[in-house]
Amino acid sequence: MHAAVALALSLAAMGCARRRPGPVLAPGSSTETMQAGGRARAYVLHVPPRYSPAAPAALLLVLHGFGGNGLQMEDGTKLSALADTANVIVLYPDGLRNYGFAGPRHWATVGDDTDIEYLRALIEAALRRFRIDSQRVYVAGFSNGATMTYRAGAELSDRIAAIGLVAGSADRLRPNGTPAALRAALRPISVVAMHGVLDDRVPYSRGASRTFADAMAYWRARDECLAPAERQTSHEGNLVAERSSGCAGGTELLYYTVVDGHHTWFTPQPDAAHAISS
Repeated sequence: MHAAVALALSLAAMGCARRRPGPVLAPGSSTETMQAGGRARAYVLHVPPRYSPAAPAALLLVLHGFGGNGLQMEDGTKLSALADTANVIVLYPDGLRNYGFAGPRHWATVGDDTDIEYLRALIEAALRRFRIDSQRVYVAGFSNGATMTYRAGAELSDRIAAIGLVAGSADRLRPNGTPAALRAALRPISVVAMHGVLDDRVPYSRGASRTFADAMAYWRARDECLAPAERQTSHEGNLVAERSSGCAGGTELLYYTVVDGHHTWFTPQPDAAHAISS
């Protein structure tokens, strides 16, 4: 799996800190805004110290969970420090509060196209502003942000090479859920995901609704993964990994089931970052 995707799944969401406002002219993090869909949308931008216009960098978007924001995702994940090592530019965008009700920030994972258009606008703006390898654009998310990441993978695959998810619902992965106008542009993408069987917020199994296994089947079919998935168990049977390699376009799928896992970022046993990067 791509190193940036492994990096992308170092997800947890807590904590908050202040950042200097304004555009980044030097390595570091800042809070910025852009106009998208007639609204000012906030995000945290992190530029690694090794970034140079002389060499293309990777781009990673990290989506917070329900009630979170980009600042919390950066502070809670410590992902920017890892991005510095891998020379990845990271964007931590904010969801909105007013998708049908007044409440915490979240992502519009179905129906409303506001956020899917916002994510595309963020990617296009970053491609114009920085020297980015267009084949190394990734999206990752936790919880509600992971569900939005599934949607981004389904509808923005003309721009995204891989997605990474922790504890995200697969309910939006309907075979005909992608607008017809976008289906012709679909391309295979790599996927790495992790979910706990005991998750009581985003259930691993949802009865008649789509399950974690359904998500695996969806991407296997879409990426034309013909060989059987390789299954490996570790951590005394608590972590089950299923890998599908040799898929269309050289993509691969890696799904982790945490048998005693709840709705959380998994650490230290199993350690999600280590499991995903292995």
